[in-house]
Amino acid sequence: MASAGLAQYRKIADEIRQRILAGEWKPGAALPSHEELARQTGSDVEAVHVALRELAVEGIVEGRLGSGVYATGLTRRAVTRVMQPGGGSVAPVFEDGRETAYTHQTTTTTADRHIAQRLAIDIGSDVMRTTYECTAGGRLYALVTSWEPLELTAGTPIAFPEQGPHAGRGVLARFAAVGLPAIRVNEDLIPRAVTTHEARLLNVARSALVVVVERTVFGAERPLEAADTVLPAGVVQPHYITRPDLGG
Repeated sequence: MASAGLAQYRKIADEIRQRILAGEWKPGAALPSHEELARQTGSDVEAVHVALRELAVEGIVEGRLGSGVYATGLTRRAVTRVMQPGGGSVAPVFEDGRETAYTHQTTTTTADRHIAQRLAIDIGSDVMRTTYECTAGGRLYALVTSWEPLELTAGTPIAFPEQGPHAGRGVLARFAAVGLPAIRVNEDLIPRAVTTHEARLLNVARSALVVVVERTVFGAERPLEAADTVLPAGVVQPHYITRPDLGG
C-alpha cells in the first residue's frame, strides 16, 4: 500500500479507536456500516475496511459474519506485575484498578524438552501443570500456564497450587512456606502470532499478535516454577514494578 494510503487508513483507525475509547460505542454495540463510516471520515469504503481490519487485529472491534462490526470493549491498558515479598500472583493487574479474577485447572503431567530445560529437570519428569483463565470486567484478557516440579512439591502442603493451607497465595509465598524461598525471578517478553486456540479464548482475530511473558522463579539451588502468560499485544501492555526482596 502506498504511503498516502497507509496514512489514510491509520488516520481512520485512530479516529474510530478514539471514538470507542470516548464511549461513543459501548462494548457489544454495532458500528455504522462501512459506507457510513466512509462518509463520516471523508474517505472511501476500502480505506475504512483496512482500518477496521487493523482494529480487529488489536482486538478493539470484531466482525460478525453477516452481522457487521462491533466494539469489543477491549482497549489498550497497562498491566502491572508487582514482584514483592510474599507475591508472585497469577493474574496481572490493571493499573486503572479494574477488578480481576481467574479460574484454574490443575493436572499432573510430564515435562517436555522446553519445560525441562527451564526447570532444570529431565525430560519426562513429573510436573504439576496449572492453567488459568484471567478475566477483567467479565472478559478474558490473559491465559496463564504454570509448571512446578513434583520432585520438589509432592507430599508437601503446596503440591496443588490452588488447594491446601497455602492455596492461591502466589508462587513466592507458597515455596517460602516449605523452606524454598525464591531469590530471583526472570521474565522474558516474547511476541508471536496467536494460536487458533488462544484466538478463540481471547476473542481476537486469528491474525492478531500476542505477548508471551515467560517467567522462571529460581530458588537458591534450582528453578522452582516456570509459567507462561499470554496477553493480546494490541490490548494490554505489560509494565513492571520490581522489588529486590523476594524472600517473604
